[in-house]
Amino acid sequence: MSLLDTLKEQLAGDAIGKLASKIGIDANQAKSAIGAALPTIVSALAKNTKSGDGAAKLDKALDKHDGGIAAKLAAAAPDLLSEGQKILGHVFGKKKETATNEVAKAASGSGLDVSKIGDLLAGLAPVVLGALNQKKKAEGLDASGLAQSLQADGDKAKQEAGGALAFLDADGDGDVMDDIAEKGAGLLGGLFGGGDKKG
Repeated sequence: MSLLDTLKEQLAGDAIGKLASKIGIDANQAKSAIGAALPTIVSALAKNTKSGDGAAKLDKALDKHDGGIAAKLAAAAPDLLSEGQKILGHVFGKKKETATNEVAKAASGSGLDVSKIGDLLAGLAPVVLGALNQKKKAEGLDASGLAQSLQADGDKAKQEAGGALAFLDADGDGDVMDDIAEKGAGLLGGLFGGGDKKG
């Protein structure tokens, strides 16, 4: 099963309601916009793993953490969205605002404004990385396998999004691999369970 299909399956029902409540939107609005938001994030991740070095850094970073969608959605909303915004900045680089605007255009039928679309993307970003981590472990993927899997997922994402992801093909995108590898303990720790400082 592709990463996109897994995410859609796991975000069905109660999960999407929990995510929507954290953002302060209606569950039906979230469901409508997710169809544009998920392919955008997955495609951007795939683009950032095209280099062997990038794939290796992501593989190493994901190995340090465990987590799942339920854990992400159980986190406090400010924490989830804060971590998600950091991830989006690393994934999209200077194109973060463009990505948000493009998703807003594609999801115009949801009735959500650009700021809420930004919050939705931020809420989804940790969920996407958590699902990717689970897929990597379940399928026993090494860095090369992870990259190949993400490339296939990225191709599927582009097919689903039509021409909406053309902005990702230009130079100047973020380099999520460097940022995740260098800031893994601080950034991904909270996402995959390593950043819990309770007690």
